[in-house]
Amino acid sequence: LRKTRSGQEVDVWAISGQALWRALTSLGDSLQDLRLPRHDPRGAAPDTALHADGLVNDFHGIFGLWRIDGYDTTLKALMERFELLVDVAGGTVAKANLIPFGDDWRLSNRVSAQALKTLVDHRLAAYRKETNNPLAKVILIAHSMGGLVSRYWLEEESHHEVAYGT
Repeated sequence: LRKTRSGQEVDVWAISGQALWRALTSLGDSLQDLRLPRHDPRGAAPDTALHADGLVNDFHGIFGLWRIDGYDTTLKALMERFELLVDVAGGTVAKANLIPFGDDWRLSNRVSAQALKTLVDHRLAAYRKETNNPLAKVILIAHSMGGLVSRYWLEEESHHEVAYGT
């Protein structure tokens, strides 16, 4: 999760030296940025300065003593096996057919599914137009809570033909 501070993107909750440094130098106080205001989870999402900017990357610490397996290996495997053009720049590559979607884990799956719907509606329309393929479809690959977000989108928000499996 990131926020904009003084015109700069700042890591708040991420596998990064920047987020770790902020947490250490503030004696953990920077983690207060993760707090959500009181709100009804059935209503609209609360205003928050944070936004998800993608998937969790792999991190292998010093001498392999600390390791976090993110999604780098999965993305690399997909790119090697299929003809994919990935868009990590947030919607700037119209022909992209692989679009990583990270969600704000602090919010409800309903809110995340609505964000997924917005992304899919926009990006699928752009892809269909750019490739002149009006029959292009969406394939979701999800893990853990992402599977629940995807399922909510498929059941409640989607107007596309879909098949769902686990």
